[in-house]
Amino acid sequence: MDWLPRITTLDRWHREIAALRPTPDARPGPNPPGSEARLAATEAALGLSLDPAHRDFLAQADGWTYFSGPISLLSADELAGSPLKDRGRRNLDALSWRALGRHALRRRALLPIAVSDAHLDVVCMPVRRGRVGPDVIWFNNTEPETFDSFVAYVDALLSYQPAALEYARERAAR
Repeated sequence: MDWLPRITTLDRWHREIAALRPTPDARPGPNPPGSEARLAATEAALGLSLDPAHRDFLAQADGWTYFSGPISLLSADELAGSPLKDRGRRNLDALSWRALGRHALRRRALLPIAVSDAHLDVVCMPVRRGRVGPDVIWFNNTEPETFDSFVAYVDALLSYQPAALEYARERAAR
């Protein structure tokens, strides 16, 4: 899949919103592409096959700080093991049974793929029979939001951006 149009659009939205903040900041965009060797090493370290769509995304943007607000998308190396992944695991452990919904008994079978640095949000993909995904679950300490695929998750993030930009414009006008 060619992720470049989605990556470029999301990055453009992020930059427009960041420019409207009271103290504009230069948010980093997506990381450079991940190599096949790095992705294969991550799968070997995890003992899992990554979801094909998520893997393709990482091959074009290997992680992204502030991927969605304060939520950072883990790179291949971070997925294999990192403080960011550990934070995702701690966030999952801290979430209530209610916030985890039907995933409460299977929280150990969830792979954190994106984690907030400001609150308990964690985005995960389920692990089943040695494979990750394809669905994506966004735990935000309320009802989990589930997406059928990594593509659907990214498309949802894109769909939220016009409202986020309008909100940023309104705040900047005050």
